[in-house]
Amino acid sequence: MAEKTDKDILANEDGFALVTAMLFLVALTVIGIAATNTTSIEVDIAGNEKVYRRNFYLAEGAAREAAQQDLSSGWVWEANKNDLPVDGGNNFDMDAVFTNSSPLGTDGAVTRYGVVDRDIPQGTVGSGHSLKVEGTGTGGRMNFFDLYGQSIEANTEVRVIMGFTKRL
Repeated sequence: MAEKTDKDILANEDGFALVTAMLFLVALTVIGIAATNTTSIEVDIAGNEKVYRRNFYLAEGAAREAAQQDLSSGWVWEANKNDLPVDGGNNFDMDAVFTNSSPLGTDGAVTRYGVVDRDIPQGTVGSGHSLKVEGTGTGGRMNFFDLYGQSIEANTEVRVIMGFTKRL
């Protein structure tokens, strides 16, 4: 048997296909793991978006529900009488505005609403303000309100504020 020379050893390609196949499989595995991680993250994002949208629509529905209530009653905060809730100082306390629960919150969602009357009564300084509109038809004058809605579900909280006018 003849001895192999250095030239013969370098020309030997036995096992090359195995090494190439293994490198190809490693590359495909890395691509597969990256694709799985990306898909998992996108599923989480879609789930969070679903919870946020649900909370947003529930909060908006709660604010609209507030508009259907008696807005001349005692539970409505009145900005012109300085009875807005404060946080112990002079800062407006948003958490205290939500005085009423809404039945819209089902399946673990808690919905609440509140109303702030932004009207300026006649005879006070600033009664000529652009927010003051005297009634021209039947009923009283137009009142301006801020309707607040809140929904909390799955550690996500959404609050909405809507402007609203109503003749009282």
